[in-house]
Amino acid sequence: QEIDTEDMHVRWHATEEEIKRAEKKSKNLINTVINADNYSYRAGKVPQALQVSFDESCNLYCASCRKETYTANAQKIKELNEFAQYVKEELLKGVDKFSLAGGGEVLASAVYRKLLFDEEIAKSVKELVVLSNGSLMTKDNCDKILKVWGKRVHMIISMDGATKETAEKLRRGLDFDVWKENMEYLAQKRVKGEIYVLGRVIFICDIGIYWV
Repeated sequence: QEIDTEDMHVRWHATEEEIKRAEKKSKNLINTVINADNYSYRAGKVPQALQVSFDESCNLYCASCRKETYTANAQKIKELNEFAQYVKEELLKGVDKFSLAGGGEVLASAVYRKLLFDEEIAKSVKELVVLSNGSLMTKDNCDKILKVWGKRVHMIISMDGATKETAEKLRRGLDFDVWKENMEYLAQKRVKGEIYVLGRVIFICDIGIYWV
């Protein structure tokens, strides 16, 4: 319900007077404000980063997320592709950092994969951030991403648990051995300086839950 700028918040129903006072107060204001009458916006510049998450398709059905795997059907994919085209042609104009995705698994989505491997997008955007569960981040998929994007890729890999037993119990549908092999390949690429990888792990144990 709020617009975040560098050092201020402008609420949806801010009056013109409130907006003027906020603009005078802020020296580093990104001039983005909401007009309460028609909810239109004006922006001083485009966002530097864009993260999209609009396809819930995923090859896993984690205990914390869903009861079964989900893949968008043909009709849904058609609708999502139309939005993906809008992302490419309109939302990515002037954007430096592009993040995929968050709602599902980026490599399990036919729609996300089109954006991920789009060479035109790769030429116009400086940096790609991939949020993935890692289960489909095979050598072939990793190499394909790097072929399109070069050394401009940040990988954020999430995992529940640090052992095969815990991980496969919580991330239903996961083959931990395959996931581990994928991570070992990413580690090799990171050591060579070809990719940046950030691991995001929840350790589940008897005394609590810890983020790393």
